[in-house]
Order: sequence, then C-alpha cells, then structure tokens
Amino acid sequence: MNYDTVIRNIEKNGTATISHVSEVVEQLLAAYDDEQMENWGRLQQLMELLATAQIYNGNADHYHNLAVSLARADQYKMACDVLKIGLQFYGESIDLLADFLEYVACYNEISEGKIYFDKLMKIDKKQWNWRAFNFSIDYLSARLSMDSEEEKQKDNACIDELVKQFQMYHETDERAYFAEYTVAESRNEGKEAVLKLEKVISEKRLKAPRCTLKIAEYYFDHGNYESAEKYIKLCKTYMTAPDMVLEPGNIYVFSALCGICQLYSKGIDKARETDGAEFEKFVKNIYRDCEAAGAIYNRRKFSRYKELEIQRDILEKLSGIPYYE
Repeated sequence: MNYDTVIRNIEKNGTATISHVSEVVEQLLAAYDDEQMENWGRLQQLMELLATAQIYNGNADHYHNLAVSLARADQYKMACDVLKIGLQFYGESIDLLADFLEYVACYNEISEGKIYFDKLMKIDKKQWNWRAFNFSIDYLSARLSMDSEEEKQKDNACIDELVKQFQMYHETDERAYFAEYTVAESRNEGKEAVLKLEKVISEKRLKAPRCTLKIAEYYFDHGNYESAEKYIKLCKTYMTAPDMVLEPGNIYVFSALCGICQLYSKGIDKARETDGAEFEKFVKNIYRDCEAAGAIYNRRKFSRYKELEIQRDILEKLSGIPYYE
C-alpha cells in the first residue's frame, strides 16, 4: 500500500485500514531525513486525516507498534494521537495505556496523561506487564516537577509502591530492579541504589545486563576502575545471548577506556618499570577491545568509536607499543 492510495481512501471514503497506515508511516519514516521535508509534510497530513477517519481492521498491537515507530523517530505527539485512536477501540489495553503515559511525558504534556493513568491504576497489578510498571513510574516521576508539596508526597509514595509491586510480580525481570535504581538516583541515593543492584545480582543470581552495566558505570565515574572492570567483564558474558539488550560496541569502548584509565591512575612509566611483560600484555588487551569496538561501530556506521580512537592513539604514543590496524 502506498501513501497516495491511503490518502485517497481517507479523503474520498473517510476510511482507513490501520495496517495500511502503519505500512505507509514506516515507508515515510525510513525515507525521511533533514533534506526530505516533503516526507515530513506527508506524515503530518496523514496523521491529521487519520484523526477524522473511520478506522478498520487491526488490533491493539497495530496501534502499539505504530506508536512505537513514531516515538522512535521522536514524534511523541503523533504517537499519542495514534494511541488515542487505539484507546477508543481498546480502552482496557495495558500496552496502549502505558505507552501513552510514556510518550505524553516525552513531549511534556503531563496533564494529558492523568485520565489514562487513573484508568490503568484500576486494572489489577497482577495483569500489568513490565511496560505498565516502567512507564507508570516514569510518568509519575515526570509529574513530580508539577506537583504541589502534598501531591509530591502522594506521587512518591505511589512510585515506591509500584516499584515494590513490580518486583513482586516480575521477580526475575531485571527491569524491576533497574526501576528502583532510577528512582533512587533521582533522589540522590545513587550509592545506596548501586549496592542494592549488586546484592540483587549476587543473591538472586539474576542475569541483569542493564544493572551490571550501571554498576560498572558508577564505579568508573568514581575512579574505582578495578571494580568497574569486574562488571564490564560480566557484561561481556551477556553478549552472545539472543535477547541481548546492550549495545556491544558500547561495552568494548567502555572496557578499553576503563583499561586506559587504570594505566593512567597507576602511572604508565611505573607500570612499565614494574613488569614490562605484564604492561605490554595489558596494553594489548586494551587494543583488542579497541579493535572489537571498531569492528562493531564501523559495520553499523556509528561514529562514537572516533572518541576512543583519539585515546587509543595517545596511549600508543605514551606506551611505545604500536597498535596494528
């Protein structure tokens, strides 16, 4: 289905099929860039006409998937417009209600979410998925900036209860514990939150790549590079999982930078003089991380690797150990 056909059906018949609309939106988003404003105008026109059309076909997932596509393109207002239409048909859909709360906060129209938040809260928490818990917590956290002091107390208490229920009903989902960390960090309780994450990973033997990376980042930011390296190594063990949620290139960049910082903190000259063979081995391990990061970033056309290249070149000069491309 193409754009002209969908527009013609809406203008002539006042009807639209949601699966066809989704197909056209994906085409427009895939073709859009800063130099193709025509596609942007078409997308706006389609969304405006969609609000007046009679919608056929589809289910709640069609509206969810379309909203996600728009949100990934930073079109949060359009995503919410799509969700409003979907909620007319599937008013009890947990995914659609949760999506709306997340995206309405992204374009800073918090008050629009209240009716949907209240509706979601009436649904038994046993039926909530991770999205409902995560996005409700995000929504309430965003709402705090608009709250009175009394409202802040109520919303903070609600956040704490939702985190507790998240972990109760989704005990093996690391997102339940990462949500607690995010909340604690926003309250300037980052250190305590990191210790809780470490305890969760240790005691529950939980596979938790997001939590593990956050712990590594915390130790790195506080200059504890050896502890950071311990958790970076753990992150690397998650990379072969089919449901990998971390960007592998970022892990290898982080690992290389952590190694470089360890050398700088110990002193390059001192490390070389203490044990030349061990020093060379350590530097070459950093180069291997650089090489892995470069292979991933070059293949995926990312540019962040260039930052690491600068640090790698400096290390090459200071260490006297050549890096071979």
